[in-house]
Amino acid sequence: MAFDNVPWMIANGAHHSADLARSVAFLATGGNEGVGSPGDFRVHEMDVPGTKAVIDPGVVAFLNRHVGATSGQSYVGRAGSETEVDITATGSGSTRSDMVIVRAEDPAFSPWPAVPEVDRPNWPYFKPFVVEDVDPTAIRFSDLDLDYAGYALARIDLPVSTGTIIDDYVVDLRDLIQPKSERFIDMAIPTVEDTLTGNPEDPWPNFTTSVKIPIWATKAQIRCVISMVGHRTGPVTGNTSIKLGTGGGQMSSANLIYDFDAPNAGDRRVLDIVGTFTGAAFRAMQGTTQTIRTVGAKTAGTGHLVTVAGTHMSYDVQFSEEPI
Repeated sequence: MAFDNVPWMIANGAHHSADLARSVAFLATGGNEGVGSPGDFRVHEMDVPGTKAVIDPGVVAFLNRHVGATSGQSYVGRAGSETEVDITATGSGSTRSDMVIVRAEDPAFSPWPAVPEVDRPNWPYFKPFVVEDVDPTAIRFSDLDLDYAGYALARIDLPVSTGTIIDDYVVDLRDLIQPKSERFIDMAIPTVEDTLTGNPEDPWPNFTTSVKIPIWATKAQIRCVISMVGHRTGPVTGNTSIKLGTGGGQMSSANLIYDFDAPNAGDRRVLDIVGTFTGAAFRAMQGTTQTIRTVGAKTAGTGHLVTVAGTHMSYDVQFSEEPI
């Protein structure tokens, strides 16, 4: 394969090829495909649901499959405002799945026709398109086996006799092209002889940590492990959960049940508590510092759990950025 004469970037009026520019985009995105920010190119229902789906603005990058998925070339496209696409209604006989995509209609490659010279500066080379009647398990553009370059935004799974598009029918297929992540770990030795009572909001053990939530985070997965917990007298059952934040904006994980038989002398227990925090309530915390604590309750049994000498606990928080 011959070298391109002009690398990126040479001054003095050198001509840089479109192939080279697409290679720069490929390197900048690490050869990944996806949208630039969590809300980019989200497909959803209209404000008043109707026969169209709405595509939000944003930026997206996808491989130039005209020359092969491993060619080291990517297209980058953007939309500055919302766009609506028509979705054909289903009949009474069957369901149907459609895929909403964006594609590059590059006349340098088949199957796209030449563009008249006068129209070339502002021709719509980048546009949305609806591929009808796809496999209901399709999740990527490559699943469509099409001979051009594109990127799958969403699949719309339509029931029979349906012409109105609602969010319940939309399956989000987007990936973030360069998702961020960050991890936070904190450890503590709680005060001994702190007994887990019957109050479901009892902050137990008596340790609270604080964490700064990244401005970009759309999800937090929190794990708290409490080890060497004392178990006294008889059997005991109850539940524990994780609380993030305070006041009206506080979020809570699902309750996790513990259930221990009567202990032998000196028995110690381990509680492994997990929770996932997402959605608008979590995004309202972006860029703020919030508290994390565990709460629990005893619901049955003659025994009880208590912090003792040797009890220790750790918080492990994984922040991530995902499409919303």
